[in-house]
Amino acid sequence: MELPDRIILRIDRQAHLDGGEWTVKLPKGEKTRRVEVPPHIVPLLDEQLAERSQPGKDGLLFLNTRGDQISPANFGKSFRSWSDQICPGATPHSLRHFGGTAYAQAGATLHEVMTALGHVSPAVALSYQHLGQGRQQALAARMSQMAVPPDPPVGK
Repeated sequence: MELPDRIILRIDRQAHLDGGEWTVKLPKGEKTRRVEVPPHIVPLLDEQLAERSQPGKDGLLFLNTRGDQISPANFGKSFRSWSDQICPGATPHSLRHFGGTAYAQAGATLHEVMTALGHVSPAVALSYQHLGQGRQQALAARMSQMAVPPDPPVGK
């Protein structure tokens, strides 16, 4: 299957549970944003939309078995039962930290990380970036590559 060149998610509203009632309002930070989706994630989004979400631009994305918006507690419980097989102790919020770190390691500037995660403070955005396993070794190797002068061009 050929992946699309570009997918953009427009984050402009979020469901919140207030006093036992679901309300839809602006996302955290009360700012809308556009986030580029890595092409390898698109099939997973397509599957979620086709099999486990309501149709249409106003459809709910995460539903319980009755077809209602899933509560944060039940989402967390379902997430943990799945994630414990891969990364024990991970939470849904861990994915934001992973995303912030991966985005930075892919070359994003601090401003780009802030925009993607919807942060208004550099301090908060930096708190979402962590040292990845093997990252120091990879950086040290890159520094060594930069310290070695390039081979002179052939014939000169």
